[in-house]
Amino acid sequence: PDVPPASPFSLEALVTEAHSLSLPRLGQHGEELDFIPQDSRPAGLSITRHGDVLTGRWRGECSGKLHTTTRSAYELILHETRGCNMARIWNIVPQINDSPDGLENYRAFCSGRAEAFHNHFGARASVSMPAATGIGGSGPFLDISFIAFKEAVRHFENPEQVPAYNYPPQYGPRPPSFARASMCRTNEAIAGFVSGTASIKGHSSITGNIDIECDNTLNNLRLIGQVLDAAGLPYDTPRVVNVFIRNNYNTSRIISRLCSEWLAEHDTVHLHRADICRAELGLEIEYAACSANSP
Repeated sequence: PDVPPASPFSLEALVTEAHSLSLPRLGQHGEELDFIPQDSRPAGLSITRHGDVLTGRWRGECSGKLHTTTRSAYELILHETRGCNMARIWNIVPQINDSPDGLENYRAFCSGRAEAFHNHFGARASVSMPAATGIGGSGPFLDISFIAFKEAVRHFENPEQVPAYNYPPQYGPRPPSFARASMCRTNEAIAGFVSGTASIKGHSSITGNIDIECDNTLNNLRLIGQVLDAAGLPYDTPRVVNVFIRNNYNTSRIISRLCSEWLAEHDTVHLHRADICRAELGLEIEYAACSANSP
C-alpha cells in the first residue's frame, strides 16, 4: 500500500489513539451503549508513517475460511512492514467463540496467524511475535491494527504463564502467536505494551467466579508490570488501559476491584463489552504505557 510521508507525532498520543478500538463501550453503571460499528473504509491495508513509527490497519470481510483470511492478512502486513519491528497488534475476530466449521473461530484465526509468522520469520518466528490482543467482534469483519518501530523491540513473558506460542495442542491446531509484553526505547520515550491478560496460570484457565478471575488477572498484570519495570519502564508510569468484559452484570464488581487494588489516579481506562478469546473466561485487560526517555 501507499505509505503517507512522515508526519510529526507524540508517541504518547499515538498509543492513546491506538487503544480506541471499534468496540462497544460500557456506560457508567454498566449498561451497554450503542455499538460503535467497524467503520466503512474500504477493505484492505492502510499504513501511516509517524517519524520512525508505523501504524496500520487491515480490515476485511471473512467470506471464506477465517484461517485463510487471517494468514493472507498477516502475510501482507508482515511483508509491508519489513524493515520495522512489530511491537503491538490488536485483533478483532468475528464471532470469536463460534465454531461454524467445527473449529472455533479463535483457533482458526490462531492457525492462520501462526502460519504467517512462520512463513515470514522461519526459525525466528517465536522471538519475533509482539504483544497482542484477540477479542470478539459482532460483525463479519476481521480487523487487525498494529504499531511497528524502526528501533529494536524487546518481547517479554510472564514467569507464571507458559508462553502462548508454546501452548499444548489442546488449544487448537496451532498455538497463539504473541508475547505477553513488548517494549521499545525511542529518542522520545520508552513505550511498553501489555497483551490482553486474563485468568490463566501456566496454560490453564482459572475460573469459578468473577472474583477468582480478577485475582489471577491482576496478579498477572502485576507480574508483567514488574518484568517491564526491570527492563526500564517504571512500574508507576501512567497507563492507557482497556478492560474487556463479557457479561455486563459483572461490570460494577470488576470496576470496584480494579479501583481499589490496581488502577492508579493517573491511568486512563476504557471499558468494553466484548467476548473473550477463551469461552470460559469473562474478563481480559491490556494496557500501554509511555515514559519519557532519559538522555
